[in-house]
Amino acid sequence: GTGIKLALPNGSQTQPLIEFVVANSPAEKAGLAVGEPVWEVDGHATTGADFWAVVRALEGEPGTRHRVVVGQDKRAISLEVSAVRGQCLVGDCTDGEGVFRDVNGDLYTGHFKGGRYHGAGRLEQGTEALYDGEFEDGVYHGKGTLKDRDKVFSGNWDHGREASGPGFMTFANGDRVEGNGEWTNGFTGTGIFTDAGRNLRVEGVFSHAFNLESLEGKASVRSLATDHVYTGRFDHGQP
Repeated sequence: GTGIKLALPNGSQTQPLIEFVVANSPAEKAGLAVGEPVWEVDGHATTGADFWAVVRALEGEPGTRHRVVVGQDKRAISLEVSAVRGQCLVGDCTDGEGVFRDVNGDLYTGHFKGGRYHGAGRLEQGTEALYDGEFEDGVYHGKGTLKDRDKVFSGNWDHGREASGPGFMTFANGDRVEGNGEWTNGFTGTGIFTDAGRNLRVEGVFSHAFNLESLEGKASVRSLATDHVYTGRFDHGQP
């Protein structure tokens, strides 16, 4: 890459800002600094543009060059895409235990094997996400907890995807699912769902979702406000 990580605009800011600069990267050698706004990429203005389209515009094969207009002085800089791995800050980031800052600015603390995250570790992805658990060949694998802006999932992982088994998922609105089942593409299995908005606790069998409407078969619904209980069969969440 070019060695910079961009951040989403904040408040009145309408163009992305440089959030992180990789050590010894083309961006650092060109003098780019954290906090500088990026105004243009290859002649295309970033003001009001789709953020991820701007990020993708800075990608390419090694040797590709991008013209970037940055800073309050709106200076034009040519950046060449090159192989950038990141920086080992502490310890052994090849076959051992250490602290590593990758090209996106994400911070990993834990065990390595062959230069990849492998074993117990913690990956801090800026303000976007935090994973604490087990890795295999650089991806989530084993037991772990992932917290992002929308939810928290704690359970089993299979090469980067939520896997079957016991676990729980809590959402930003306070809803929570806990149980033993399949977690990919919604929860399927026997579990307990707490509907924070309607103040309900539901015990039963769910199918491919995280809400009362996905309830199937026999279940028990308790009102946490009145302690009233309904027990019976449900079809797509309907008694």
